[in-house]
Amino acid sequence: MAIFKQALPEWQKPGTKPPANMLTNGWQSNQKPPADYFNWFFNTTYVALKEIQEVADKEFIKRDGSVTMTSALKFALGADGGNIAIINESSKTSGYATAITKAGIIVTAPVGSDGNPDWTKQLSLGRTGILDVYGLTIKGEAIALAKDYLPLTGGDMLGTIASSATTPIQVRIPNSIYTWNRGKQADGTVIKVESRPAGASAYTQSLEVTIGSGIGANSADGNFTINPVSSNDAAVTGTVQFGHTLRYSVNGVNITTGQSVAQYWYRVTRSDDGSKNYLQFGAPLDFSGIGGTIGAGINFVQAYLRFNGRDIAIKDEVLLLTGGELAGTLHTRASIAYTGKVGEIKHYFPVQPNGTVIRFELFVDGSWSRSLDITVGDSVGPGTSDFFLNAMSNKDNYITGLGPLEATKTRATIIATGVNTLAGAPLQTYWWLRILRNFYDTCIQAGKNLIFSGYGNAQLEKVEFKTTSLTQNGKTIITQDSAAFTSAINFDYKGKNGNLAYANKGDTTGFGWLLAGVDPTGNLLIAPNSDTGGTDLSKKVMIERNGCLNVLNLKINGKQAAITDDVAYAKSEAILTAGLDATAKSNTAVATSNSYTDTEVSTVKNTAQMKKITQDDGVSILAITNRTTNLLTEAIKLKKGYYTVTCIGGAVGGMAEASQGFAQFTEDNGTVATNGTMVLTDANNIMKVNTLKAGVWSGWHQVITDAPLTWTKATLKNGYSHFASANVYFAMSSDGKQLMFRGTASIANPTLEPIVALTLPSTMRLDFSGAASCSVQNSGSPARVLIDANTNDVTINLSSTASMGVILSFSVPVRY
Repeated sequence: MAIFKQALPEWQKPGTKPPANMLTNGWQSNQKPPADYFNWFFNTTYVALKEIQEVADKEFIKRDGSVTMTSALKFALGADGGNIAIINESSKTSGYATAITKAGIIVTAPVGSDGNPDWTKQLSLGRTGILDVYGLTIKGEAIALAKDYLPLTGGDMLGTIASSATTPIQVRIPNSIYTWNRGKQADGTVIKVESRPAGASAYTQSLEVTIGSGIGANSADGNFTINPVSSNDAAVTGTVQFGHTLRYSVNGVNITTGQSVAQYWYRVTRSDDGSKNYLQFGAPLDFSGIGGTIGAGINFVQAYLRFNGRDIAIKDEVLLLTGGELAGTLHTRASIAYTGKVGEIKHYFPVQPNGTVIRFELFVDGSWSRSLDITVGDSVGPGTSDFFLNAMSNKDNYITGLGPLEATKTRATIIATGVNTLAGAPLQTYWWLRILRNFYDTCIQAGKNLIFSGYGNAQLEKVEFKTTSLTQNGKTIITQDSAAFTSAINFDYKGKNGNLAYANKGDTTGFGWLLAGVDPTGNLLIAPNSDTGGTDLSKKVMIERNGCLNVLNLKINGKQAAITDDVAYAKSEAILTAGLDATAKSNTAVATSNSYTDTEVSTVKNTAQMKKITQDDGVSILAITNRTTNLLTEAIKLKKGYYTVTCIGGAVGGMAEASQGFAQFTEDNGTVATNGTMVLTDANNIMKVNTLKAGVWSGWHQVITDAPLTWTKATLKNGYSHFASANVYFAMSSDGKQLMFRGTASIANPTLEPIVALTLPSTMRLDFSGAASCSVQNSGSPARVLIDANTNDVTINLSSTASMGVILSFSVPVRY
C-alpha cells in the first residue's frame, strides 16, 4: 500500500536549462523567457516529485509513528570508525536505543534526557558469543551481578558454582577426532570417509585421499578433514564435528562405520553413583607457577596416590626429592629409572687479585634471593646443601659451581667497589646422578665422582660385586675368580727418579711383607715393607734390564755365595757352576755320538731339513694362551718359515673359539713377515684362512662346505609353543654368516611385554646381536625379534594382544 496517494503533475517535455546568470539573477523587468525554459522547470519538478514518491514509499518512516514493513529494514553504515545505526524504541528522551556496530555487535542501552544512549549501561552481544551485561539472569534466577562472574579470560568469582549434573564443568574443542585402524595399504589405494550428522539417515559429506600422495583432504567449512596417509601407516585419522557417524570405504568398497571421539581439553566429571570425581584433560597438563615458571610446590593430601591405575604411594609411603623415607617398594619401568640434576654455574668475571671478596647471587622466583660470598685465593669455595661455588684463583675468568635449577639469572658484585656483572641465562642442567636402563643393561652415571661410602662419608665394611667379569673403560680387568685378593692393588707412579709401581699383596703397614714393582727404566725390584708403610730399599733385590743382579746377599743352591760387596766371588762361583754343568753335558754328548761318524753326521745335515715345526714337547711354535694377545701381530714376528699355531681359548685378531693350524710365510723384510698364509680350524670344525700380502692381512674367510644345512628344532618356553605342524627350526648357513629361522610359534595369552621364546645353544657364539621384523597372524602389526649375542636369548615383542602366531621366517647376519 503506497504512502503518497496524490497524483503527480505530469510534464514530459524536457525543455532547455536556462543559463547560469539567469538561474542566479532570476527574471528581469520586461523580459520574455523562451517556452523551453518553462518546459525545463516543469519537467524537472515532475521528475523530482516522482522520484521522491517512489523512493519514500519504500524507505521513509515517520519519526513519531509506527509502520508495518513488508520488506527488510537495512541500515547502511557510513564509516569504519565505530559508527552505529540507532533505533529508538521509545520517545527521543526516554526508553532504550538499539545499535548494530560495524563489527556486527548488537548493543542496547538506555537513552538519556539529551536523547543520546548511555553506553555505560549497555548490554552487548558479540558475533563470537561474548555477552557483556551488568546483571545476568537465566529463567528469572540471578547468576551474576557486577563482577560476580568467572570469565574465560580470567577474573575473580565471589559466589559459588553449584551443579548436580554428571559433568558439572567442561570445555571441549570444536571438532572430535577419529581413527580408523585399517592395516597398511599399497600406494594408489583410494580411501573414502563419509560423514552423517546425528539423527540423519543420509551421509551429507565425503572426502577422499590417495595412499602415498602426501595430500590430505578438507571440507569447505574446515570441520571435516582427512590427514595424509602413506603406505607405512596403519590408520586413517582426521577430525569431524561432534556426534557424526562415519563410513569408510577402500577403492569403492564400503568397509565399516564408526563414531568420532569427543576430545575434551578440560572437564570435571562425576561418576553415576556420585562416589567419584574426575579431573580430565585432552592435552598434557602442567602444574607450574605464573608463565610456566617452577611453582612453590604441590601438596596432594589424600590416603593414596595413583598413576595409570597403579598405587605409587599409600598414606605416608612417599619418597620426597628433598629427603624422606619410603616404607614400600619403588617400582619403575622408565628408561631413566632415577635422576637427580642441578644447575651448572659458569659466570664470567674479570680476573681479580687475591683477597677480593665477591658476592655471587641467584635470581629465583622473581628476586635476588640466594647469595654466597667467595674470596679470591681461598683454597675452598663457599656452599650450602644445594648451592656451592668452586674455589677461585687470581687467574680465573669464571665463577663456577652448582646451584638450584630454579635460578633464571646470576649476578656477581665486588663488595668493596660495587662493580658487578650480570648473566641473563638460566643455569644449564647438570646431571649429578641418574640410573639408565636399556633392553638388558643398567647404567649408573654421576656428574663428577661416584663415591660408595657409609653415612657421612665413613668407610663401608665392604663392597661386594657379584659379577662374572669386571671391566674398566671397556677392558676386562677381572674375570670370574681372578680377583681373589684380600687387599687392594695399588699402582703409584710418582716420577722418573727410580720410583716404582707397587703391588701390595699383604698388609700395607705391617713389617715383613714384600712389595714388588717395575721402575720407569724397566728394572724389576723386590723389597720388604717398612714398619711405617713405606719400602726398605736397603734390603732390596733388583734384576736390571742388562742382566745384572743387585742383591744384599746371594746364595746358590743354599750356599752363601756373596755378602754385601763380595761381587767377584759371586760371579766366579756362578761361572764355575755353569762351567761344571757345561762339561757334564759335553761328556754326555760325546758318549752319545760315538755310534756316528763325522761323515754320517755331515750327510744328515746336508740332506735333511732340520727346522722344527713344533717345540720339543709338541707345543706349537706360536702358542697364544690368553684372549688379550693379538695373534696376527705375534705371528709376523716369526718372519719367513713354516710354523704351527695354537690359540688355547681364542685370541684378538683370530677366532672366538679355541683353534689350531699353521702359518707359512714366504717373505719378510728382516724384521717381520710380509707375505704368507695362515689357516686355522676351531672347536666347531669351522676352517678359516687369512692371507698376508705386502704386510697387510686380508681378513679371515671361512672355507665353505657343500654339506646340507643342519636344521635344529627349537625348544620353546615362556608360553610359546610350535604351531600345528609348522615347527620352529634354526640353522647356520654354510659360510657361517647368516643365522636362519623358519616355522611358526604361537602363544595362548599374548602380552605387549618382550618375552624370551627360546635360547640358542651355547655353541653358537655370536659376535654381535641381530634383529628382524616378522609377520603375525590376525594382525597387521609385525612382531619385533631380537637375538642377544650376550645371552643367546631370542626375544619376541608383540604389538597386539590379539595376535596368535608369529611367523618366524627370516635370517640375520652374524659373525660366527
